[in-house]
Amino acid sequence: MDIRIFQILVSFIGIAFVIWTLKNIITQKSSLKDSWFGLILSLLFIMLALFPDAVSHHIANILDFKSNVNAILFLLVGLLSAAFVSTNIRVNQQNRHITKLSKEIALLAEEIKQNKTKV
Repeated sequence: MDIRIFQILVSFIGIAFVIWTLKNIITQKSSLKDSWFGLILSLLFIMLALFPDAVSHHIANILDFKSNVNAILFLLVGLLSAAFVSTNIRVNQQNRHITKLSKEIALLAEEIKQNKTKV
C-alpha cells in the first residue's frame, strides 16, 4: 500500500480536529449536541484518508452503489443536508426565543415607565 501525502495530511488534520473538539466538550466550551456532526465527519475523513479503497467500497456496498465515488458523494450530500436542516431548526428556535425575550423586555420597560410616572 502506497501512502500519499494527502493521506497523512488529512489524517493529521482530522485527528487534530477531533482532539480540539473533544477538548472543547470536556472544558464545556461546546456540547456534544453541537459537535457530533463535526466528529462523525472528521472520523469519516480519517478513515477515507487511511483506507480509501476499503472504506469507499464498503460504503458503496452498503448503499448498493456500483461506483464507490458516487456512494461517497451521496453520503456526503446526505450528511451536509442533515447538518443544514439541523442548523436551520436551531436558528428558527433561537429566533423565536429572541422574539419572546424582546417582547418581555418591552413589557418590563413599559411597566417600569408606568411605575415611575405613578411615583
